Amino acid sequence: MRKQLKHYDKSIIVILSIIGCFIYVLSVTWLRWGNPLVDTFRDFWIPLQILKGKILYKEVFYEYGFFPPYFFAFLYAIFGVHIMTLANCGIGITLIFIFILYKLARFFLDEFISCIVVITFLFVFAFGYNYSLEIFNFILPYSFASIFCLIFISSALYYFIKFIIWEKEKYLLLWSVFLSFAFLSRIELTLLIWVGFVSVFGLFMVHNKNGPMWKWIIYLFTPLFVCFLGYFSFLYNMQAFAGFKECIVNQIFFHKNSSFTQRVMGLDDLLNNILLITHSFAIEVGLVLLIGIVSAQISSFFQHKEKSRFLLIFSILFLFFIFIFSIKYINASIQFRCIPLILIIGITFFLINIFRSCEVKKNISLLTIFLISLLMIIRIFFAVAPTAYGFFLTTLALICYYFFFFEIIPEIFIFLFPSYSISFSKPLFSLLLACLFISLALSNWHITRNYYKLKNFQIKTDRGNIFSRNDQRALRYSEIIGYLRENTSQDDTLVVLPEGIGINFFSHRENPTGYLYFIPPVFEFISEEKIISRFEKTNLDYILIVNRETREYGFPYFGVHYGKNIDFWIKKHYSLKKLFGPYPFTKAEFGAALYKRK
Repeated sequence: MRKQLKHYDKSIIVILSIIGCFIYVLSVTWLRWGNPLVDTFRDFWIPLQILKGKILYKEVFYEYGFFPPYFFAFLYAIFGVHIMTLANCGIGITLIFIFILYKLARFFLDEFISCIVVITFLFVFAFGYNYSLEIFNFILPYSFASIFCLIFISSALYYFIKFIIWEKEKYLLLWSVFLSFAFLSRIELTLLIWVGFVSVFGLFMVHNKNGPMWKWIIYLFTPLFVCFLGYFSFLYNMQAFAGFKECIVNQIFFHKNSSFTQRVMGLDDLLNNILLITHSFAIEVGLVLLIGIVSAQISSFFQHKEKSRFLLIFSILFLFFIFIFSIKYINASIQFRCIPLILIIGITFFLINIFRSCEVKKNISLLTIFLISLLMIIRIFFAVAPTAYGFFLTTLALICYYFFFFEIIPEIFIFLFPSYSISFSKPLFSLLLACLFISLALSNWHITRNYYKLKNFQIKTDRGNIFSRNDQRALRYSEIIGYLRENTSQDDTLVVLPEGIGINFFSHRENPTGYLYFIPPVFEFISEEKIISRFEKTNLDYILIVNRETREYGFPYFGVHYGKNIDFWIKKHYSLKKLFGPYPFTKAEFGAALYKRK
């Protein structure tokens, strides 16, 4: 009974800690999520077009699966077209993912370490911050489809591991259901993950030949069948095959190896990124091993095997030095760089154990989460960081990261330092290591919070308010919306170049072209001639050019480094109506130019 009460007390502490942290970061960052100009409002605009009767892919450009926008259109229909409709959904999604992440971690880690996994997720990932584009978080992410896909994959992973452990058919059924929804959110990512699951399942079948194999194989291919049937039915009914090819198929199979793709993966500076991975791994493993030595010395003192108080004081001071060094030199962009190496080491280790028939189910379960985590980060393999593109792809790997340091490293420590095997205390080691990782997470949060504080200018609209930095961009953004509402007709049409669909959303001005943004990657699979043809066909009333630099794609200025033909066409057929600040791209400060059809 006492053990049950102790376990209950632990669970209460863990739950309250997680809830407290979530409420804190939510309140501190309230309405400071996302970017009014870049990416964020794509997921606000597209469901609105669906409500108005437009057809996804055919009339609205969208590069992900159809489930998320139709789900949001459903929410709009119930709760109204408002920022808080999607923000509340984002809050719910984050809470769901916290629950899934914790449950997954509990397969392999104890309650307190699982709690640290979730706290790291909250402070570093869920409410993380990209210091240039301000778009990385789970509440208003730059792609809700990606977050949906992550949740469905994580849920599928949870039930797949349960199936491996208990071999119950219902778990495999639930795995196939969640993975099917992942396919309906993001095809290309889920397909890679499905291959990973199939590979592990094949290994599982080699070691377990007693189950109903034909049934299991049917469940295994069900997500693929649902994916084909779901998209085919949708596209057939909507007559949107050509649009689907333009929006998704061309991107998956014909997308050029752009500088942006190379930079996201870390191929643009491959040698330096490999050195960073090695450096991150070496310094973190070295520090953790030093913590192991210090914890053994402290444990030895209290076990009365070593009575030197000087050694105890020295050990505590040295531990303090390790903490200061870590907080000063290991930031979030460095700390998680070693994850690819950790995943590869783990996969190799578990494969060896499986082939040695050593705790097969446990090792297959661990192999599954390490392999799926590795496949999730393929796109950012050499540049894993929570403050960069693809931040959400790293979240599952957090479990593997902490498993490596809390479970594998102690075994390595005993192997490397057998003289400490008697005095080594794993609970003390885990406590000190937990303090270190919490300190690193809070150190990163301190920087992040300071950036959030800079977003103190409230953009007020009838569709909700959102905070932005108190700078010229925010002031002119509000001025543009106000001008469009007061000086143009509600029936007037508007396109914002190269990006800024949020202006359409807040000003209630339609963009009939179907294209939401006109950034360099779009021109890789959609020609300028086709875009101009769409402009002519829709007979646009207004075109707004804003100073949205696109340096991350290797082409900074629209009309200068890319989109020249469109820029020439605009100036030929439209006259400059109003300038908001300097003409775009002529000065560093934000400016916009509104053109009206001649």
